[in-house]
Amino acid sequence: MRIITSKRMQYNFRLMPFEMIWQDQLPDGIWKRVVMVQVPEQIDQLLVDEAIRNVRIKNKGVEFLAPSFRRISQRLCAHTLHLGHYDEIANTEDHIIKTVSSQGFRSRGKTREIYMNPPTWNPVEKWQTIVRIPIEKI
Repeated sequence: MRIITSKRMQYNFRLMPFEMIWQDQLPDGIWKRVVMVQVPEQIDQLLVDEAIRNVRIKNKGVEFLAPSFRRISQRLCAHTLHLGHYDEIANTEDHIIKTVSSQGFRSRGKTREIYMNPPTWNPVEKWQTIVRIPIEKI
């Protein structure tokens, strides 16, 4: 995708951090989740389709799930930066929910986690995750 936009549009965009929405834990212990990455407005379905075709051509015989392309808008939300291990994110979620509850709001959807730095490159105490919860006025 970045190669296409760079060559065709003379536009080099920075790859944004991965975002994840944890859905449900399945009976086998595997979590169902949605993994997302934000892309610039210049990216459209045609460019995504072209990039997928290029990857399939380059990697003949390698099976992979093709990503879907969706435009979504984030409504009102509360978020904060969580520092540390991912296992402790639930504490941060609880803190956000208590804070917004005291101000007349409530949670209205699944939590989104935005992973700001790769865990393989950083010690656990420097892991940074933005925890974002959609909210609504009570």
